[in-house]
Amino acid sequence: MKAMILAAGFGQRFLPHTNILPKPALPFLNIPILYYPIYLLLSHFNAHHSRSDHLGLTQLVINTHHLPEILRQLMDRKKDWPFSVTFSHETQILGTGGGLARVADEFQSERLFLLCNGDTLIFPSRKEILPLMIQQHVDRNAIATLLVMKHPDLLNSLGAVWIDSKTKTVQGFGKRSPSGAPTSSGDLEPYHYVGLQVLSPRIFRYLSKETPSDLFRDGLQNAIHSGEKVCVLEDEALWFETGNLKNYLEATLEAIQMVHQSRHWLLDETLNYFLNRDFSALLSNPSRYLFRSQRSQFPEDVPWDGFVVLGPGSCVQSGTHLRNVVVGPNLTLPVGDFKDELFISPTAWA
Repeated sequence: MKAMILAAGFGQRFLPHTNILPKPALPFLNIPILYYPIYLLLSHFNAHHSRSDHLGLTQLVINTHHLPEILRQLMDRKKDWPFSVTFSHETQILGTGGGLARVADEFQSERLFLLCNGDTLIFPSRKEILPLMIQQHVDRNAIATLLVMKHPDLLNSLGAVWIDSKTKTVQGFGKRSPSGAPTSSGDLEPYHYVGLQVLSPRIFRYLSKETPSDLFRDGLQNAIHSGEKVCVLEDEALWFETGNLKNYLEATLEAIQMVHQSRHWLLDETLNYFLNRDFSALLSNPSRYLFRSQRSQFPEDVPWDGFVVLGPGSCVQSGTHLRNVVVGPNLTLPVGDFKDELFISPTAWA
């Protein structure tokens, strides 16, 4: 099985931090955000299939544009990936559709393949979610099968995938219900796409290699109008929005609480896989959480509140006060009073 991770975006809502690191390289509980979708693919495929049946993850394609050398560095840090890695660098950013079309040759001979966002954090409720998606995709001869969920911010800050309630097929995308939906036979319901889908190579009939395009508005919408079937699988997943600093910090606190309470198997497994137990998640009282690498320096006389995350090689000096702060890897924090902030270094993953 082959898969692609989309990692070429600018992360404009997360400026100025994404001038230092591309968004998939931002640290989240001391590992790059990019590693979370990678482990999602690894854990599901390799837990359910052996190498001999050709359904394990064999190749990962990653597209790049903004700060590509850092993303390459992330993949080079780990020498024993159980799959090959191929990079597709875009000198002109091509969007989700154009970026996928550019690597069509990697997937044309496949029966199906996976596509995952490189900058979102997805924790499905079911361990067998990918096999279920694949089986449904094959059974319904779909061109795409999207993982979706209900979300309270739908149609406000989040656009929607509009699904025919009777046929359970996608009719359109966006904050407004599609008018004149081409194959609708029932009421349309909005769902949130969480960033993971199964695709058939037929998708390349609807995408151009030459021009930037959007996979949903251009590729899948045109496929629907041509009679193709786009399906969904609903899951009560945990999906963390990390589009800006505020969302990122809120997600960090919730994730620390999850680790402390061992509330999600996939988060625990991901941290153990990449950190090799180089972390501790401490609750000093009901309102203070500390998540730190054993290779960080944090003097006992430093006052702190809320939560603090300390990456490997990070150093906090006496005289500093912290509240809701993430200090990334390989960074010495200057003395000061800091609140609601993420501190990162361009050499975080060197």
